[in-house]
Amino acid sequence: MIGPAPEDLDRLVELIELNTGNVIPRGQLPHLAQVASERASEAGFAGLGPYVELLGKSALQQEWRRLLPDVTIKESFLYRIPEHFEALRHDILPSLAKARPKTHGLRVWSAGCARGEEPATLAVVMAECPYLAGREWEVLATDVDDEALDCARRGEHGARAVAQVPAHLLRLHFEPRGAGFRLRRELLERIDFRHFNFFRSPYLGLGPPFDVIFLRNVLIYFSPDAQRRVVARVVSRLAPDGYLFLGHSESLWQLNDEMEPLELDNCFVYRRRVQASPAPARRRPAAARPAPQLRAATPPPPATLPAELPEAAEGPAPDLAAAARALAGDRLDEARAVVDAALCRDRNHAEAHALSGLLHDLTGDAQAAVAAYRAALFLEPALFQVRFMLAHRLEHLGWPARARNEYRQVLTDLGHGKSRTLGVDLPRLLPTPDEASQRSRRALGRL
Repeated sequence: MIGPAPEDLDRLVELIELNTGNVIPRGQLPHLAQVASERASEAGFAGLGPYVELLGKSALQQEWRRLLPDVTIKESFLYRIPEHFEALRHDILPSLAKARPKTHGLRVWSAGCARGEEPATLAVVMAECPYLAGREWEVLATDVDDEALDCARRGEHGARAVAQVPAHLLRLHFEPRGAGFRLRRELLERIDFRHFNFFRSPYLGLGPPFDVIFLRNVLIYFSPDAQRRVVARVVSRLAPDGYLFLGHSESLWQLNDEMEPLELDNCFVYRRRVQASPAPARRRPAAARPAPQLRAATPPPPATLPAELPEAAEGPAPDLAAAARALAGDRLDEARAVVDAALCRDRNHAEAHALSGLLHDLTGDAQAAVAAYRAALFLEPALFQVRFMLAHRLEHLGWPARARNEYRQVLTDLGHGKSRTLGVDLPRLLPTPDEASQRSRRALGRL
């Protein structure tokens, strides 16, 4: 079977970035070619060329909603980056509640909600916050992927997705549903799910300004110009004293001068540089109040959670040992072929993205390396070696603030036992835990 013409695939990549801001990494082009060719065939086109041509003329608007779900990463879990939710409950929500009259409801926007894990977590956190008792609040959850939104609206989450929900909150706010759990109706009804495209949808249609916006792991898929446009529009919907959360691997440095970072213990959040209301008071020392159990040390009891968790993706897991051997032997073309094939089979494979980043690093494509490392960490935040490589690359690209955040996170993860190594043997290219710790400390000393 003859594949699509390179110029047609290149044009499709341009259109995807133009219409959604998503930048398709080179390693995902085989997957994109396969998916787009199948879509073109199902739509009645003889090849990819005519299909792409009409997409470019805005004559196939419904096709974007069919194509995008297959070219975006959707896997996530509840309480992802738990320190964000700890800061929200113990610092930001109390501060906002005290600054507003009791009749003023609070609005939170989960921008890029995927299958609903983030808005479900937000609903649980807000329901558990005593400062919101008797006050109206809502979560707006948006995404460009209608398939993911349909899943999110059902409020159903597999066993893997709820594994980090504290056991008492799982029992209180979820009900068993097949092999997984369903968010209880009283919280699900607090979430407004809507289709939203950062580049096409009207921002004013989102309603009144938001008190808190979660824009996590969204910017990493956009080009720098697209990032600036999205941030400006999102910030325009933030209340004057509101707060903006980004992912661990994201920063507003060189993207927006209106917002400034605020450090709240173990995480950063953004607020406007000039605001009328005071910042949240720094949290009391840990000994002054019990630490919130945002990460369950073990899964909930067997009575409510199946003993064996389902695999993250169907089908055979890619075997990357061959790619690692080729990398160790400096056979980069051979390694690239294996990694590209692995990503074509399974785009949610964190280690394949990590090896893709190493390949880009070794061939001098720093921007592509950063994108691949971030994709790997989005899927598996505990990969400390990947986070160290990302920090190192950001430092040499001249982004010290971003690099510092990543180096700090390496030390935090190693210190708290939340880290894991890649499942491939590359001693010459990847640091050991001791090496990553020592080199991160040295880097922080010079940045």
